[in-house]
Amino acid sequence: MKEVLDAITEGKSEVPARNRKMGIGVQVLPDFKKDTTDRNRTSPFAFTGSRFEFRMPGSTTSVACPSYMLNTIVADALMEIANKLADSSDIKTDAINLVKEIYIKHKRIVFNGNNYSDEWVKEAESRGLLNLKSAVEAYPHFTDKKNLELFKRHHIFNEIEATARQEILYEEYCKLVNIEALTMLDMINKDILPAVSSYVKDLSDVVMSKKAISEDVPCEMEKNLIVNLSSACDCLYAKAGTLDQYLLEVNTIEEISDAANYFCAKVLPAMNELRAITDELETITAAKYWPMPTYGSLLFT
Repeated sequence: MKEVLDAITEGKSEVPARNRKMGIGVQVLPDFKKDTTDRNRTSPFAFTGSRFEFRMPGSTTSVACPSYMLNTIVADALMEIANKLADSSDIKTDAINLVKEIYIKHKRIVFNGNNYSDEWVKEAESRGLLNLKSAVEAYPHFTDKKNLELFKRHHIFNEIEATARQEILYEEYCKLVNIEALTMLDMINKDILPAVSSYVKDLSDVVMSKKAISEDVPCEMEKNLIVNLSSACDCLYAKAGTLDQYLLEVNTIEEISDAANYFCAKVLPAMNELRAITDELETITAAKYWPMPTYGSLLFT
């Protein structure tokens, strides 16, 4: 059956001679047109006609996991097609009918618009498609019954091996987010807050110096900066304390999947809030005080 499948996928005009003995006659195979649209530019995980493209994975990220999953899925689909065409006496007609059947069954996943748009999010939901926005939402599906059966059917993983890999994914997620959160707290407490405080002190000294000359000397700019910087620093300090408390609490969670969900629901949003305040502080802190290179210096120096 592999030769029959090869004939279909490679566009050969005849089936192998060996299969003629099985009752499969010599037929002209259907000529399927390739997709010539530009869908791949609006897909985060693009299929370009003959291959999938992985869009800029992180330097520590391996494509091994999605690769073996994709290969297993394709192998399973081709096996199903081969089994249905195994006893065909009219390969052309049956292949065309099978393609129609498969497309009708799965056409809800086809979308030719912008995959990054809100339009597709709404459309996908109306079609009953999953919209998993984080790794933690996706990990539970690793051991769905249909996936375990798929892996077992092709001798990829048994249930114990699949569950072990799922646990590894959870643990890796927890460790990475924990390291990043601790690093963020370290940068805030040891670099950013002291640097901004030094700037506030110097601004305060400028105000005092001006007032020593005359109460009429204007210093609204320095006063406003002092107020804004001090308010932002207080907010940053308070939210850093909240993040620190979350990291202490997550250590009490025993189940690794629950810990991963806690990191996703609590720790990451807290980190995003800290990032927003820090970005604001960077825009109003004099460059010579800021402890890290600015985006401008990184780009243009």
